[in-house]
Amino acid sequence: QDAASGVENIRQPFGQIFELPGGANVAKTALSLDLNDVAIDGTWSLTTPNLAALVNAVGGVKVNVDVDVEEPGAGGTTVVVVQSGEQELDGARAAEFAAYQARNEPEAAELNRFRTVMQAVFDSLPPKVAQVKSVLSHQRLTTTLSLSTLAQLLVDLAHDDATNNLLAQLLPTGQIDNGTATESYRLDSVAATAFVRQHFAASLPRHRPTAR
Repeated sequence: QDAASGVENIRQPFGQIFELPGGANVAKTALSLDLNDVAIDGTWSLTTPNLAALVNAVGGVKVNVDVDVEEPGAGGTTVVVVQSGEQELDGARAAEFAAYQARNEPEAAELNRFRTVMQAVFDSLPPKVAQVKSVLSHQRLTTTLSLSTLAQLLVDLAHDDATNNLLAQLLPTGQIDNGTATESYRLDSVAATAFVRQHFAASLPRHRPTAR
């Protein structure tokens, strides 16, 4: 998904913004601008290696892998790196599964797998903020939040997930023609405005009216 980076007024894939100087703050500003100036207090970039380390820190996770996770092998073959079925996964295999999108699958399939892994992480986290803070203290974190704030956030997310109050949803996008065979998308500003006003009205600037 493309986003305005705020650097020389260019647009680029949102994930690449984190690689810019001061990338976390640039990404926070870019996302806020794209979402009607919604307030964003901080960022936490959960990269594939970071997710693998977090899963290992909680002792692995038990998930139901819905498909064989494959990757290209030698001579045009494919190699199954994670077999389907309910099983215990270590960090590396959990991260592979969480980021997997099979050929011709919608992007929502990858989101569901990521959520499955994160739900298992939430289930495995200790219940107290101080205990979660101890787990995080051994991680290489890419975040603008303090360790205490991030630990509290994870405890709150675990509670919301357990009570079915956690929303996991793709932002609305539209496909764009970039002149190549690679599919590219940009944020659907009209649909995104409606989405933000429905779910994050309290985080919008006070002078901005909400949808009626």
